[in-house]
Amino acid sequence: MEKKKVIFLFSGIAIVIFFLFIFFYNFFFVLGVKNIDFSIKVGDTIGLNVDTDKLYFGTVPRGGTADRGILVKNEEHSLVKTNIKVQSDIKDWLYVNNNNFFLKKDEKKDINFKVKVPLDAEYGEYDGQIILIFTRF
Repeated sequence: MEKKKVIFLFSGIAIVIFFLFIFFYNFFFVLGVKNIDFSIKVGDTIGLNVDTDKLYFGTVPRGGTADRGILVKNEEHSLVKTNIKVQSDIKDWLYVNNNNFFLKKDEKKDINFKVKVPLDAEYGEYDGQIILIFTRF
């Protein structure tokens, strides 16, 4: 009978610790996540797309490059760490000039992205997502 009480007690403690971890992680460590869709078209010509619904790199020939930028600003917290991740089949084509950086309150930083299309890339449109994760430091 005592063994069941001990198991029950440890199970309860483990559940409480798990929920406390989730609470602190979500409310005190991760301050926000911003997803930015991006698109690039591989073709024989050079083309621009200035629409603002996503980060367009336009039409880029094989072996060519294209640059786009965003402005990141910390408007609320005293110190924020920003981490940038890329989710895409072509994430190896995309380079960022600055990653894992800190922003003080009201500080801004220009972030530039460069796409370098390989010489053996297939023609077509490629999409992905840039993910900015803001954490308290």
